[in-house]
Amino acid sequence: MGVLASLLLGCTSQAGERTANTPGIASEAQGQPHSAPASVSPSASVPHDADQPPTSPEVGAEAISIASAVVTAFCRPALDRETWINNLYPFLSQTAAVAYGTVDPARVPCRAVTGDARVRDGDGAFTIRVIVPTDSGDYSVYVNRPEVTDPWLVEQVIPLAGD
Repeated sequence: MGVLASLLLGCTSQAGERTANTPGIASEAQGQPHSAPASVSPSASVPHDADQPPTSPEVGAEAISIASAVVTAFCRPALDRETWINNLYPFLSQTAAVAYGTVDPARVPCRAVTGDARVRDGDGAFTIRVIVPTDSGDYSVYVNRPEVTDPWLVEQVIPLAGD
């Protein structure tokens, strides 16, 4: 591979490392295809311009509202699979829609949201993790958006294990 191609791809010296110039994308130079991850790590960070607007209370409230709505839709194990996933689709990113499309709702242990959701962490503008209490324990909902003008989308809905 030429020097210019190496610079453009931001290649690293060891196979499997992430490139320095493209966070979260494995280098094609090591033979790894570009593909969406099965789930997005809540601790993953995506750099954004420093001139992005600061977080407002409305942003947190919007993320909390979406997280509560998705857990309400998620905690309905008595629904048939098609109805269950169709109720979730409006809240999910494309990656999450594919992942949750394989879930059998009958195996979902929660049946209801039991309290107020709260922001756990995140940068407040692009990624927020919200904790939603249910009748089977707290669920962590990871919501994100690529730009502040984009809608919040859910990447993950997972039960917390004694967190």
